[in-house]
Amino acid sequence: MTTVKTTMSQQYVPFKLSYVDFPPRCAGAGNVICSPDYERFDSLLKKANEWLKTHSNLKVKVCESVEVKGRYDGVVDTNKSCFFEADHSKRRMRNLFIRVLRLWIVQKEPTDPIEPQQIGYIRKL
Repeated sequence: MTTVKTTMSQQYVPFKLSYVDFPPRCAGAGNVICSPDYERFDSLLKKANEWLKTHSNLKVKVCESVEVKGRYDGVVDTNKSCFFEADHSKRRMRNLFIRVLRLWIVQKEPTDPIEPQQIGYIRKL
């Protein structure tokens, strides 16, 4: 993703909707018997809020959780989200999906508050 860095004192030049992904950090790679361990989803919000503090010229239009195909070595590629693709590596023949936080962002308008935006979530069953 390419971000346009400006300050609010510069001329306002909007850019199209873009996104940034926050995948969970792999705490331990998996093996033949068990899947890898990843950090909790709520820790991704902390990362996103830190990122928003350093990109105060941007605002979040929408945030969502996206499930993407994972690998058993802990690598997460947010560009792969094919839900019917089997993992044939080392004959595992099962899929692993990782929940990623995705922020859809745009540049702030001159009328928007200058404070960085912060996000949160409510877990509801």
